[in-house]
Amino acid sequence: HQDYGYWYNQGFVYPRMISAFVALDDATTKNGCLQVLRGSHQLGRLDHGKVGDQTGTDIDRISAVEPMFDRVKCEMTAGSVLFFHCNLLHTSEKNTSDRDRRAFIICYNALANPQLTERRTSEDRPCPVSADNSILESRIAI
Repeated sequence: HQDYGYWYNQGFVYPRMISAFVALDDATTKNGCLQVLRGSHQLGRLDHGKVGDQTGTDIDRISAVEPMFDRVKCEMTAGSVLFFHCNLLHTSEKNTSDRDRRAFIICYNALANPQLTERRTSEDRPCPVSADNSILESRIAI
């Protein structure tokens, strides 16, 4: 999929965004690391819709363009960050190992790229505000 496929449907007209993929655990080919199609961001936005029970890029279009690009498996050590254009096609395989592959993904939008609609999806969830010391006082280990 492309991250911009989702953002476009949220009312952002221009692909002036980047994503930062922060590996919280080591990501390897064995645990399904992120894979990208190098240079595929130059295609522009591809149509996104339902693919099974998820939203993704149209399978026929992926099949047509995939041979045009090198597939790069992005193995990363915990704490590494990969920055990529919002139109870069990327995926990951199922993690069939006994090791976690957690990540934190942050999307950055240019200030000159306002959201033109108030469109919302069922994925919207309120983000509660916690006290400054809530993490220190929690008894949960990561």
